[in-house]
Amino acid sequence: MDVKEEPSARNVILVIGMMRSGTSALTRVLSLCGCTLPEFVLGPQTWNPTGNWDPIDALALNTEFLISQDTALGDPTLRLQEISIDREESQRYVGRIQGFLQTSAPQTSMLLLKDQSITELMQYWLEAIRLCGYSPKVVIPVRHPGEVFASYSASSPRIPPEYVSLVWLKYNLLAERHSRGISRVFVEYKNLIEDWRTEVARVASSLGIVLRSDSPSRVDNFLLRDLYHHRGTQLMEAFGDRWCERTYSQLSGAANGQAVDTETLDQIYESFRANERAFRLARGLFRSRSNPDGLREALKNLHVWKAGRDF
Repeated sequence: MDVKEEPSARNVILVIGMMRSGTSALTRVLSLCGCTLPEFVLGPQTWNPTGNWDPIDALALNTEFLISQDTALGDPTLRLQEISIDREESQRYVGRIQGFLQTSAPQTSMLLLKDQSITELMQYWLEAIRLCGYSPKVVIPVRHPGEVFASYSASSPRIPPEYVSLVWLKYNLLAERHSRGISRVFVEYKNLIEDWRTEVARVASSLGIVLRSDSPSRVDNFLLRDLYHHRGTQLMEAFGDRWCERTYSQLSGAANGQAVDTETLDQIYESFRANERAFRLARGLFRSRSNPDGLREALKNLHVWKAGRDF
């Protein structure tokens, strides 16, 4: 059900979605156009030398919570979406988010937070944001799955396309589902690189905020650093259906002025959920019944049986 947001003097702008989709570039551009980053953010890394911009404190508390649920960022399964988390535990986590928002984050009218873990932890973040009296707004970068795979392959050549396609599908579907009823905007990565001024104006208009850069040349210089490294159109479909293609069509359309067909995305999500769960449960059962000691004993018995046969 859609929820109408109440106006607030303070906005928390969440950049969510799939990793390697221009999340860092878009976050930096928005921070140069009036949004405020927390004081301590993750700096350049080998896979992202221009900076990541994730708030370190938020990254730490999100990672700790995911680990406590036996998962982590990049988990291709929907297991976290299925389990029931104790109310006391979830409220403790919400309280930690509130603490971050109230003490670790600067007091500003447009706080900008980018951490892809929030994509599947949105319910907790939205609760904390509202309890603090802030208004949540969402920006979802969109990038072709083939280009995302090329980005992953550049730093991790052995990573299989099946893994990337599943993670791409999961995080894009969850970003769209969890942001319904909230002021949100989709931004295609290639559009940002080609014309950041138009995209920033779209973000401002869609979210009802004021964005402007006091030094446009800083944005130009930042985006001139060949940020668009990987271009391609190869699609990876892990389960033999056109889920990624259809999802990208919807989100790319939204980034270019079209309405999102949530019914189509719901159908894709339910199909993905059912298939992913079936394979996950089947493999879990196999692993629980086929422990190494049992397999070694069975192999030993085969050799004993063969030695006793008279051919």
